[in-house]
Amino acid sequence: MAAVTGTRADIDKWDAAYESSRNPEDMRKAIYSRYKRHRGQSNQPKPFASWMVNLISAQVSGQKGGVFETKAVQDFNLVGPAAQRRSTTSRSRG
Repeated sequence: MAAVTGTRADIDKWDAAYESSRNPEDMRKAIYSRYKRHRGQSNQPKPFASWMVNLISAQVSGQKGGVFETKAVQDFNLVGPAAQRRSTTSRSRG
């Protein structure tokens, strides 16, 4: 895909384009740009299919970690990012 360069600026550009448009083509370009960076930086780059599995696994792990953090903060009445988000939300309702 000639439209992507694999630079950090290119990845950020396609991520921002996807955030504003929700166009799957923009997300596809962001993914291809990340893969192009991987191929340029790795001594033994993975084939696209196995690299994609790792990308998806990392995305899911990040989401699960955020949910776990929120639950732990709530269950143990801790102070943290989830508690701050919760208190900000409750103030804006009142």
